[in-house]
Formats: sequence, C-alpha cells, structure tokens
Amino acid sequence: MKNILIVGLALFLFAGCSLKTGTKLSTSSQNIEAKRFNTKTGYSNVYIYSSIYGILAIDNQIIGYIEPSGFFKLELKPGSYTIEAPTITLKNDVKTISKVKLNALKDTNHFISLSTQGFPVYMTLEVVSDITGKNAVNEHKLLQHRKIKTTQKNGL
Repeated sequence: MKNILIVGLALFLFAGCSLKTGTKLSTSSQNIEAKRFNTKTGYSNVYIYSSIYGILAIDNQIIGYIEPSGFFKLELKPGSYTIEAPTITLKNDVKTISKVKLNALKDTNHFISLSTQGFPVYMTLEVVSDITGKNAVNEHKLLQHRKIKTTQKNGL
C-alpha cells in the first residue's frame, strides 16, 4: 500500500507542477455553505484545515494539495479512516508520513489540523475540538478536492 501512495504522490506532484499547486478555490456560495457545518443525513463531515502547503490522502487515496489558509470538507460514510500527510523531499522521496486515525460518526463534524513542528520541520495532523475546528475553518477558505471512492464502513 505504501508503494501505491508513493507512486500516486509522485504522479500528483508531476502533474501539479504545471498548474501551480493544482488546487482551486470553491465558489463563494460553497464556502459559505460549508461553514454552516450542516451534515448530510447519515454521513460525517470531516474538515481538514491547514496553515501550510501539503498533500493529503485518506485511506491511501490522494484527496488533494492543500494550501495555507485553506480547508477541505469531506462527506464520508461513518467508519474508521486513516488521514495521511506525507513530507516530500526535492527528490520526490517520501521522508515521513504523519497519520491520524479517525472514527467518523454519523451526523457529526470532525476537525483535523495540518501544521508543522520540530526541527527539522515535519508535518503533523491532529484531531482538534469542535470549537477549535469551527473557529479555524471560519478563518480559512474552502478548496476543491479530488473525489475519492468510499466503501461501506462499519460505523456508528
């Protein structure tokens, strides 16, 4: 699975080089709607926001290249997911992968922060509280992400 993620990241980086970051802002109305924090019945919202540039994947599927002051909103079926943020070197080598496991509950919002820590700098993913997450998302802009395939999960 790690090899699939590495190959996918390399292709994503290669393709993204000609398009700046390859990430587009959502429309103003989509941004406003996402910040209402309404969940689709039977689904879970997962908000991932960032103050840095980074690539994000969920269950080994690249969802996109996140930019500073941006966030992704994912509507997921309830269940267990692994969100990853690999650190890529200039030689396109994966150095480390920050991972967080999330048990997405139905009709619930979940918030994840992508930031940097330490020296040398590395990326970290962290599940944050509802209040912290909502405050941060309100300061960020909704970005478009790649569609991912979700399978039926064993959720609550």
